[in-house]
Amino acid sequence: MPHLRIFNDRAGYDEDRYTLVMSVKRKPTIFHLVAGPGLEVKTDEKDGKSVVEVFTEAGDDAAVHKDGRLSGWEKEQTIRKITLTAKEAGSTVLRAVGGGADQIKPLPITVVSNNECRQVGNALGEITTKLREDVQKLSLRDAVIEVARDQMNSAISIGHSKNGFGVYMKSETLNWCGAFAYWCWAQAAFIKGESNPFANGGDEVLWSPQRAIEWAYKPSSPVNMWRVDAKNEGYDPTKLARADIVLVRANTSEWKGEDESKRPSGPWYWKHVCMVYSISGDTIMTMDGNQGWPQAIKIVQRSLSEKVDGGPYKLAFVHPFMV
Repeated sequence: MPHLRIFNDRAGYDEDRYTLVMSVKRKPTIFHLVAGPGLEVKTDEKDGKSVVEVFTEAGDDAAVHKDGRLSGWEKEQTIRKITLTAKEAGSTVLRAVGGGADQIKPLPITVVSNNECRQVGNALGEITTKLREDVQKLSLRDAVIEVARDQMNSAISIGHSKNGFGVYMKSETLNWCGAFAYWCWAQAAFIKGESNPFANGGDEVLWSPQRAIEWAYKPSSPVNMWRVDAKNEGYDPTKLARADIVLVRANTSEWKGEDESKRPSGPWYWKHVCMVYSISGDTIMTMDGNQGWPQAIKIVQRSLSEKVDGGPYKLAFVHPFMV
């Protein structure tokens, strides 16, 4: 069956949801149409024009057949190169038509004016109309993750030279995993017109596990804290929820490639801040920022039962109880 493949610059492409965000400020996006000889490739128009210009090569792109990501069946097919160029902000749908009907699954495309192929921008509340409508239908927790997914598939995350530094916090040198989690909560809460449960701690409250813990212990903080130390009570994995903050411990023996002068003296140390994406049994999927190149924001699989040297669980949690 004819279908699309993308091999190089994937910025803005959400493969799981089969959507594409393009920028009028970036170079064209290249797709390949597998098993589609003779099909007409086009985008939907409004008032006689489309926000995305399409150029499709008529013949086979011989070079791409060498790509190891293609299946044996795909390599036997005609593969045509498609070049998409964003012209102005808006939305459209990419189609490959034959016999008067769609021959591939139509690909929804959103074109934005920022340079990062993201629908949620830097300014508080900056969001495309379509995503705003979608977010308004979600719970605040799901909205937080929706904002994070938009960033995960953006040019900030995929192949960006700065790997996210200086985007979610002013510093261009400090690790930004916790700043990213706070930014997603702040954006989602503002867009939905709801309270951000971390707001009274300031935008630096999640910059490190230590900052989060210090704030969470304050009586005014509307959160539960679980598995941080022996004082924490009430932990129940069934109470964990989407977008909860995850504080990650690591073994000191794993301290590789980091500043040796800061090596902890104990068997473990606090290393990372992320968010709950989903939970199934002992498996927890987390939404993580500051993951380096080639994808700076990604979903990571972890274990709820894993421990570090010295006994504590690897994962601790900050759970806003007012949401």
